[in-house]
Amino acid sequence: MSPPPLPAVTKIIIEGHVFPPVVKSPGTINSFFLGGAGERGLEIQGKFIKFTAIGVYVEVRAVASLAVKWKGKSACIHFPQI
Repeated sequence: MSPPPLPAVTKIIIEGHVFPPVVKSPGTINSFFLGGAGERGLEIQGKFIKFTAIGVYVEVRAVASLAVKWKGKSACIHFPQI
């Protein structure tokens, strides 16, 4: 039985760093797709200082589990800062 196809995703660019839509870990034969990316920072003396850009990659088999939890919910519930 072949694995399900990866979801269609696009790259995300955060502060000049490109997070590709799909990566392959050197420790496995599995591919992982980009589940999301963003920046982290702190407000210091009234100015937001960005210090980290992070991408979260997910194995395709996680989609079924997440779909059950997220079904019928809008993106605003999952990602309120968007």
